Amino acid sequence: MNNPVVSNTIGEYTVTYNVKDSSENEAEEVTRTVKVIAVPDTTKPIITLLGESSITIYEGSSYTDAGATANDNIDGDISANIVVNNPVVSNTIGEYTVTYNVKDSSENEAEEVTRTVKVIAVPDTTKPIITLLGESSITIYEGSSYTDAGATANDNIDGDISANIVVNNPVVSNTIGEYTVTYNVKDSSENEAEEVTRTVKVIAVPDTTKPIITLLGESSITIYQGSTYSDAGATASDNIDGDISANIVVNNPVDTTTLGSYTVTYNVNDAMGNSAVQVNRTVEVIDTTANYNIAIDNSVREVKAEFEGFTVIVYTDRALEESPSNSTKAVYGNINGNNTASLLKINDNYSDGDAFIVKVYEDDVLVGESTKALLSGDVLNFSDITTK
Repeated sequence: MNNPVVSNTIGEYTVTYNVKDSSENEAEEVTRTVKVIAVPDTTKPIITLLGESSITIYEGSSYTDAGATANDNIDGDISANIVVNNPVVSNTIGEYTVTYNVKDSSENEAEEVTRTVKVIAVPDTTKPIITLLGESSITIYEGSSYTDAGATANDNIDGDISANIVVNNPVVSNTIGEYTVTYNVKDSSENEAEEVTRTVKVIAVPDTTKPIITLLGESSITIYQGSTYSDAGATASDNIDGDISANIVVNNPVDTTTLGSYTVTYNVNDAMGNSAVQVNRTVEVIDTTANYNIAIDNSVREVKAEFEGFTVIVYTDRALEESPSNSTKAVYGNINGNNTASLLKINDNYSDGDAFIVKVYEDDVLVGESTKALLSGDVLNFSDITTK
């Protein structure tokens, strides 16, 4: 027997068997083949992923897989044998799984390795747009009701998102002031729209009531030519502004040097521009002279004569009984027929001891008197009569 087998050396060995009998006859050789082979390989190769195991890309972008490597304890680098299944469609949103598999020469299969690839929409960075309904500035009256007109909102991805608008409406319609209503919204990508605002002004109810002017003094006045005229003025009140007398505009055309009838006007406006009803005062400037001859007798103390609406009374400063010589005085008191301007003259018949003053009445009310006592023969200009 010839046995060449070396069991620790892989190979194929032939063991031969031969024999002879005593007659030297050789038997047919018999052989045995012995194969020394490697211990069976049951170790799986290992796949190592290149890059991340989970990747996110944007729709429409290109995707190139990073691949993987494979190593086997017996076969070494078997990366070229990796079978990759890559179903990624980069223009279709979704989640894809790329698989990696390999076998070694002993048909040992590696553990499958996978990579997740998510294809997502391109990020939405566009802000939604808010559109105001109605005017951006509104004025309402105090105490009225205010209903906001609202707004709409649209987004390039989400469409109509008006229902998501956040409105801050601080308007208090019974309180005068200026208020700002704000409108804000976000889309599903958290993009905030530009804030839109509306200004609401609450103002007082319009004042349409006219102020009232009240005349101080008489509405009709008569003065003598050459005298001084000081207007008594007027007051003005308004339902809102109160006393606005200081705002009265007076037009006073009176010229006391010129005879005639003058109209002084009083006007005023309140803060809202409401004009009061104009108030007027008539001022008559009359002649200061008259043609009178007036005397008294012993039966009366006063003699009255009419002159341009006034009653002129001439009387002595003493009781008549204290001056009996006056009994011879004649009584007359007529106005000169031609009504020419002249001076009031005390009758020459009176002695120097008889002094007179002149009093002027209007409707039995004393309105003026002479500034001095008059003696016989004196003349009196009506401008010398002071008014009360």
